[in-house]
Amino acid sequence: MPLGKIESFDINDQNWDTYVRRVKQFIALNEVKETLHVSTLVTLVGPQCYDLMCDLCAPDLPEDKSWAVLVKLIKDHLEPERSEIAERHSLDSLPQELGTPARECGGDRQEECDIPEAGTV
Repeated sequence: MPLGKIESFDINDQNWDTYVRRVKQFIALNEVKETLHVSTLVTLVGPQCYDLMCDLCAPDLPEDKSWAVLVKLIKDHLEPERSEIAERHSLDSLPQELGTPARECGGDRQEECDIPEAGTV
């Protein structure tokens, strides 16, 4: 009988990194052999996340992938990196106050300015 309990992963409501850390703790607590880590993950994530894994791994099965590959596939799907173009569009779409240059970040807009300097990307 395993120690501890982990609920299925809810792709709409939970953080993937946090879930993976909890699964790692479950694996450590139950002294699961390394050869069974992928099987444990696939079993614990639940039907919704398993279906997503199958879609992302197609034509292969999730069970045929390594732990690191599965974790990265789900993370990249759920938390894609925003491109510089998308960030610039987001900034350019902000309302501009009269007399303020379009590219100027400051005051209450500072937290919305997360664009790398030219040449640093």
